[in-house]
Amino acid sequence: MSNSEGFTAAFEPLADFARGDGWRALAAGALEPNPYYEPDMLTAAARHLGRAGAMRLLVVRETRADHRPVALLPIQNPRLRDGILFGAWSLYANPYTSLTIPLLAAECAGPALRTALRRLAAEPDAPDVLHFPLVTEQRGFAALLAQVAAAEGLARLAVTRHARPAIDPAATTAPAVPRHRRLDRKARRLAALGAVTTGTVFSGEPDFPAALDAFLALEAAGWKGRRGTALACRPDTQAYARQAFSGASQRIMIESLALDGRAIAMNLNLVSGRTVFTVKTAYDETHAAASPGQLLDRHVAERIAADPDLDRADSCAQPDHPMGALWREREPVATLLVGLAPTLCAAALEPMAARMRLASRWRKRLRAVRERLGV
Repeated sequence: MSNSEGFTAAFEPLADFARGDGWRALAAGALEPNPYYEPDMLTAAARHLGRAGAMRLLVVRETRADHRPVALLPIQNPRLRDGILFGAWSLYANPYTSLTIPLLAAECAGPALRTALRRLAAEPDAPDVLHFPLVTEQRGFAALLAQVAAAEGLARLAVTRHARPAIDPAATTAPAVPRHRRLDRKARRLAALGAVTTGTVFSGEPDFPAALDAFLALEAAGWKGRRGTALACRPDTQAYARQAFSGASQRIMIESLALDGRAIAMNLNLVSGRTVFTVKTAYDETHAAASPGQLLDRHVAERIAADPDLDRADSCAQPDHPMGALWREREPVATLLVGLAPTLCAAALEPMAARMRLASRWRKRLRAVRERLGV
């Protein structure tokens, strides 16, 4: 346990931390939203994905009477696929995680983060590097991390960077969605086949369970099912999906494009604060010529841009995803390393970063080969 500035930090069992409303309140008032570290998603991941005990929760609490949680950092050992064999802590990520910023209470984010970093540094015989796999670079947490690291004399190094398609109406004065004559033509051809409708269902609504079933079936029927990466392909990932997207304590949004009442494209989204995060997409390949997925993406972009309750949307997709033609803003994302001891300079982090870049290049090459082979 570590005490600092009226805060205390300790590793806590997930089951204990999940009791009560402290976790949900922390997520609701976080400096920057991260739905992947909210209760439904994280408890489902711990239960169904990976080996038991792989995740440890570092929790920072106020020392006053109610011991309110003000920071949550899910920690794991680095994965070999990241190019790190040893020597680092890593913020938790699984194949469905698209953001790894900790939950920090906005009103005391700086002291809470300092307390967490000092606690990790004080762990006996522990790594002296902290790995953040996916950090949004132009938002609140990245700026705070830079400030705290500089004040503490800690080195910080960006390993890799990329930019995801996004919708952020406040960032541009251009129309939210560019017109595409090609898509207009495809929309007309699709309309000639029957009634085309769009729909939105939120968790907690009567139609939500059926919408989730429809999404899982649609994804499994397509190329993700053939490759074995659809959520419904394996018992563990299907169980994860059923729990993570149950909407028990998080807001889930499913968008759909239907032809004569049957969904032919669907997006599965998380809503945290005023931000939408697209977790998964699926479309009916028998209508691939009509690009139903892109037609849905265009509709979603228009809807989010016009929704007063939403500020932005993060596609959580690769830079070359077709969404990029329609979602014209970009969300810069980086993989970061932070030294936990002032004696560890940026140059000392570079060998680990070089191994990680090499692993990243090999992952991209392998993905390209698999796409060419269709496996």
